[in-house]
Amino acid sequence: MDVAYVTRHTYKRLSGAWLQPEDELSIDRIFEFIYEESLASILNKPEALRLYVQKKMLEKDYQSLHVVT
Repeated sequence: MDVAYVTRHTYKRLSGAWLQPEDELSIDRIFEFIYEESLASILNKPEALRLYVQKKMLEKDYQSLHVVT
């Protein structure tokens, strides 16, 4: 069985720069996906997008993400 390990550095780069949602998401939609309530008062959209992508990665749901080149 082949096993690949992703370092913390690479994981952060994947979720912050290389992978992005396929569709444009409102910040309210992002918070709705991540939390039960909006955190718009404490997080900006780039921070929220990073959390969104990280959650998608942890759920192994890559279909709604694309690689940014």
